[in-house]
Amino acid sequence: MKNLLTTIILFIIAANIAFAGVKLEFKNYDEGDESNSEINTAIFTPDKLRIENKSKDDVVTIIYNGPKEKIIIIMEKDKTYMVMDKEMLENLGKQMAGVMEQMKQQFANLPEAQRKQMEKMMGAQMGGIDVEYKLVNTGIKKKINDWNTVKYNLKADEKLMSEIWAAPYSSVGISESDMNVMKSFSNFMKDMVKSVPMAQKDPFSAVYDEFKGVPIKTLNKTSNSVSELVSVKDYTPKDSDFIVPSGYEEKKIPMNGGR
Repeated sequence: MKNLLTTIILFIIAANIAFAGVKLEFKNYDEGDESNSEINTAIFTPDKLRIENKSKDDVVTIIYNGPKEKIIIIMEKDKTYMVMDKEMLENLGKQMAGVMEQMKQQFANLPEAQRKQMEKMMGAQMGGIDVEYKLVNTGIKKKINDWNTVKYNLKADEKLMSEIWAAPYSSVGISESDMNVMKSFSNFMKDMVKSVPMAQKDPFSAVYDEFKGVPIKTLNKTSNSVSELVSVKDYTPKDSDFIVPSGYEEKKIPMNGGR
């Protein structure tokens, strides 16, 4: 009986650990208009994550399932969602590479400077193909909402995409194990950036790749929007956090030559 009770107790502890999660809350606003802000959330479990991004135009939620290597993008405004998995990204990547090769052949007779400019422009428009992303440590330090941060510049082919003030997991009060899902999510995002037109590297995976940390404050230079961490909480996730709400219609991604 004693061994049975011990087994049950260990099972309960293991179950609680397996389903433990962390919830980050971010204040999102247009640069210079902090008074009109929305609260966005990011939920992390050992194998899943959910990032909800509210704006004045829409609410877009990203759900990532690590074991299935699948991402769901939900658009609240028109009640639709899209699903992408590794196999789909590989096929899209091959299609994009084929299109790029055709374009390079068409540019072959252009003067070298013009040809390189056109190839780079096409690469930027067709996702991350031939676009180099890097996170540059500026060395500038600042305390933001009680967290000591360092400023990083996220660049795509030397073009500044985002300014990110980031901090290591330990200084935010969470452990690397709390963010285990970032290992596979980061790899998934690398494939997505290379395969999906107009996709950009996100601050979460950029900071994770660099030093296993959290973006405390991000200024997106494309949209001039600001995302600022305001709270970190332990969280017990629900099944509903990681599924598409009822009544939403799936949008299929065109394949086999579809634009």
